Amino acid sequence: MALFSNLHHVSEVLVRVISDHVGAMPTGGIHSGEPLENPGAASEQIRITLLYVTPQASHRNDAWEKTPAGTLAPPPLTLSAFFLVTTYGTATNEEPVRAHELLGNVMQAFHTVPEVRLPLATLPSRGEGPLAFVQVPMTPELMEKVYMPLQAKHRPWVLYEVSPVQLAMDTAALPGAPVVRPGGLRLGDVRVSSQPLITRVTPDRQVQGGRVRVDVELHGQPLTQLHVGGKTRPVASLTALSEQSFVVDLPAAGPSAVSRGIRDIHLQTGDAVNPPILISDPVQVEVLGADSATVAAPQTLSHDLGTPLQLEGAGLATATEVLVWPDVGVAAPSDIRSLAVASAAAGSVQVSAAALAAASLVTGVDHRVSVKVGPHRYTPYVLLRFHA
Repeated sequence: MALFSNLHHVSEVLVRVISDHVGAMPTGGIHSGEPLENPGAASEQIRITLLYVTPQASHRNDAWEKTPAGTLAPPPLTLSAFFLVTTYGTATNEEPVRAHELLGNVMQAFHTVPEVRLPLATLPSRGEGPLAFVQVPMTPELMEKVYMPLQAKHRPWVLYEVSPVQLAMDTAALPGAPVVRPGGLRLGDVRVSSQPLITRVTPDRQVQGGRVRVDVELHGQPLTQLHVGGKTRPVASLTALSEQSFVVDLPAAGPSAVSRGIRDIHLQTGDAVNPPILISDPVQVEVLGADSATVAAPQTLSHDLGTPLQLEGAGLATATEVLVWPDVGVAAPSDIRSLAVASAAAGSVQVSAAALAAASLVTGVDHRVSVKVGPHRYTPYVLLRFHA
């Protein structure tokens, strides 16, 4: 941005740029001022007229700047200036030969040098910073707006937007804030608290009335609330599996009912008694209708391989097998265990202890458990560990 102390200095810069690049100088010179009264004047001349200026909207609220001396300087006024360039010069037969030639020379000059960095070597005290010249596209409406206020006869001309033009404000700088010496400012007990996280919700699709498991990272802060679909659930209503895992139900009716659709779950740690209060980012769960087939999150972290496995849920009457595979991933197809269903009802499915023992499941690690309820139809998985 080019900073000026005087708006007329912008006109002087334009005169200098045109003079340095116009080629053959007009005999009457290059001047800043109003267009000539007689457009058919025989004298060769280029006139530069400041037509109007307008503030640049993006700089209306510029902040005060800190100077190297530590004071606060007011922001300069940032403008776009529009200059009308008219050319003159007629031959003996009143043809504007030289006027047209000079107009082309001016346009060539600004096309060759669309931007300059001030100050110019030949104009050392006029402005500081980059200044750009952009030709304004011409329309019949623009011609009317230019010539109607001037009440002038037509003559060769071109309009340029010159920007950004900055004018320093005539306001004294304000004193800066006092400097704090090292050791002069002491803070008390400062602690950085990490935001709690919901690391996983399983299953990620569940029917109304079902249960989901919410795995969390609390960073040592106490869990005070869980919000499901805009409904607040107190900690007492949750089933704690561990310090990092909780089971929450999704009621279909009552004050805590969760409606069907994509619903957010987020948690809160801390309260007015145990600050700070921190809220986790939301994690989404899809709440399905009662006609969908799902398995409810088990209300335990681990199941004894010596006892039958009872899975609760909805839409399980057509269950044919239970699939179990490691949560860390499957390295080979044999990692997926298929367990026969001993009995199935709409709300539960059971696998015998013998089938569990025969599956040779790895103990002490999380497994994903899903129920096949029809051809190519499986429930969303739940998490469960196994122990001997």
